[in-house]
Amino acid sequence: IAVQKTVFLVNNEDMPLNYSFEPCSLFCSGQNQGLSLKPMTGILNPSSEEEIQVAYKPKSSGEHIFNVKCTVSRMTQPLELFISGSCYKVEPVVSCSDLNTKKWNLNPNTTNVLDFGAMIPNQTKTFVFNLTNMGKTTLHYGWIYSKEQNKFKLNVSEKGGCISSEARVYCKMNLTFLAKALLKNFEVTLRIPLGPEYKILVQGTATMPLYKFSFTEHDFGPCFIQKTDKCFNKVILQFINKEKEDML
Repeated sequence: IAVQKTVFLVNNEDMPLNYSFEPCSLFCSGQNQGLSLKPMTGILNPSSEEEIQVAYKPKSSGEHIFNVKCTVSRMTQPLELFISGSCYKVEPVVSCSDLNTKKWNLNPNTTNVLDFGAMIPNQTKTFVFNLTNMGKTTLHYGWIYSKEQNKFKLNVSEKGGCISSEARVYCKMNLTFLAKALLKNFEVTLRIPLGPEYKILVQGTATMPLYKFSFTEHDFGPCFIQKTDKCFNKVILQFINKEKEDML
């Protein structure tokens, strides 16, 4: 990010003075990091001042110190202006885990595939994202995804916010299928301004559950009217789950 400050060059004399900033003094010693000054040269009228715009756009993290020199007519030594700036890198670490505690880190340099696997309609599955700020400055984040969702509902619990240095935030991504459907490459983006961007492709399927009843019809036949409920006709109906997972 470029930042800009204003300094004033003041002439308290009763005569005009020429000034010129030395271009080589606009760079850090041993670093490819420089300042931009406007104007670089000019004439100061008697008893006047001139605004000098100083722009600083860091190219690397760390502290940068500049010793800017300005040559002024009739002065034997140049004026010196000491400028320092610190640049902090946005350093997030994003991991994802499921309810089975399996955990992995997301890669900002490639597309991350998040597979919810096989589900049934009205079942909800959850993945938990751990956003950790490893940097020295506060970072901001936001989840971006389409609200146009057909036959499924996907949402993230914490859609955006800020994370202070060395702090973390947990975001839950919930997916619920509303009907039998196939979800493939639904794009979700975790955007961190001035930092990396994480692209996630969500996948999953919903099929009708594999189950059966021990019978679908039963005839109790002729029955007598009972005065009490101590004696009654009954039969056991069994519900058989053929899925590999528990069914609610």
